[in-house]
Parts: sequence; structure tokens; C-alpha cells
Amino acid sequence: MTTPSVRRQLEQCLEQLERGALTPQRLRQVIDQLPNGSPGGSQDLLFLNAKGTALDSELLGFTHYRAGRPVAMPDQLDPDGAVTDDGRAWPYRSVTEAIEDGWRLIGFPNAALMMDDSTTYGLGFEFVLEKWSDG
Repeated sequence: MTTPSVRRQLEQCLEQLERGALTPQRLRQVIDQLPNGSPGGSQDLLFLNAKGTALDSELLGFTHYRAGRPVAMPDQLDPDGAVTDDGRAWPYRSVTEAIEDGWRLIGFPNAALMMDDSTTYGLGFEFVLEKWSDG
């Protein structure tokens, strides 16, 4: 059951409750249609590596997984099909842009791994985002 459908069903239950017409059986029907723990469909993950911990920090790189498999986004490929590191071609310039496009932030950078100016290793600050798609 989709979120709008669940909401609609719950609104109907609320109206029935206000009229004194809500039965335990009707409420059980709606409860039985609720998802068990995770949304239906498959989970897409987006790992965004940024220059800082702010959501509007410039991105250094990203990786996209669809249903557990790595995906090269079309904007990541040059005309010959090779992955490009040209950030201008990436679909997002910041974590904020990904959130505005419907990605949900589920993981923040680990502050214990912060680098100082004299030590450069790793690939910046990693944010983890998710989207759920139908199947």
C-alpha cells in the first residue's frame, strides 16, 4: 500500500470514528495493509562525498546503487561511455540538491574521521541518501 493510500484509509477511519461508525474490524483492515518495517519496492542508495559537512558543500564524487547494484548515471559518462570526473556533468552539485530531488538523507559524515589541513586522505565527507522505487 502506498503512503497516499494509507493516509486516505486513515482519514476515512478518523471520519468513521467521529461518526461513531468505526469498527474494530475496519481498523484491523487498515492496520493489516501497513508496510512491515520498510517501504515496498527496492531501495536506491546514493553516496555523496562532499568537501565539508554542510549540506550545501561542493561534491567531490558520488556513487549510485539501484537495488544493490552499482549504476553509472548517464551524466557520469563521457561520449565514449567512460566515467567522467567532470563535476559539471553530475546530476547534483550538493547534498541539498539531491534532497530537493526526493532523496532522503539517512547517513551523515563521521566527525571522528575529519581530516586536518596537513593530512589529505580519503574522499571528503560522505553522506548517504536513499530513495524507494516500485520493484
